[in-house]
Amino acid sequence: MFPLDKNQNELEAIILRLKHRDYAGYLSVRFSPLKNRAALTWLFGFFMDVEQISLKVNEPLLGEIRLQWWRDQLLKLLRSESVGHPVADGLSPYFKKSGDQLFKEMIAIVDSFGFEIQKEPIKTKAELHSILDQRYGSFLRAGLILIDGQFNGQDVVCSEAGKAIGLTILLAELNGYLHRDIMPLPQDVMSLHDLFHEDFLAKKPSSEEKEDDGASDDVKRLAKTKVLDEILDGLMIGSWDIKAHMKKVPSEQKALLARWLLVPHLVTSALRDRENGEAGITSLNPLKVFFTLYFKR
Repeated sequence: MFPLDKNQNELEAIILRLKHRDYAGYLSVRFSPLKNRAALTWLFGFFMDVEQISLKVNEPLLGEIRLQWWRDQLLKLLRSESVGHPVADGLSPYFKKSGDQLFKEMIAIVDSFGFEIQKEPIKTKAELHSILDQRYGSFLRAGLILIDGQFNGQDVVCSEAGKAIGLTILLAELNGYLHRDIMPLPQDVMSLHDLFHEDFLAKKPSSEEKEDDGASDDVKRLAKTKVLDEILDGLMIGSWDIKAHMKKVPSEQKALLARWLLVPHLVTSALRDRENGEAGITSLNPLKVFFTLYFKR
């Protein structure tokens, strides 16, 4: 599925990891033009490596050290220095073409995981949207740079798509965040409904409760309020206007942004599940899990 590449084995290993961990991301690579697949695979490999730091490291200092390691490697790539890490070395040729822009977006991705590493509270809705734009918007912008050498005026599209994708993923994974003693919802919105971070972080999930076994009582409690509505408000998540925006995206870029199109489909699917009287959260698709919960109030 890749053009000939001296790092063919590493590319295949990354795509296998992606297939198991992020099937929508895997499909976005598979449906991209052949000439773009290696570049996008290296980008997904980088994202998964950075993401794993926040998922596996419990000590803030150790997590920050590992994030800093990636910042240092990106700086080496910008300086055309050898790194010795397979993913970083795979990205090296692309830095030679679009170094400054690519460096800026990839550093933003690294920085976006800081609040999870430090377990810092998010104070405002604007702060949350900024973090999501840093993580997922910058990922899309970096992807377009890898494809075209620039993002060709698609900054607003990447920002809106990144925030919408990121927010649905974040809310779908609330169980996991709470399990790691992180509350990713902004306090300014929660406090309007007499909800506070400490109320959700004061107690741990029971040992029987698994992150992917459906919604915890805390998540169900949040879904019964207007907190999620207000966080979703203003983002193009349930709107078919996404299609109109996607029509303006060049064909080679569509696969990278395709997950944005998936979101309203998931909303419709969740509504259909509710109308069919399905009880509980049974889907293996994390976004569908969220929307089934969100619309089943």
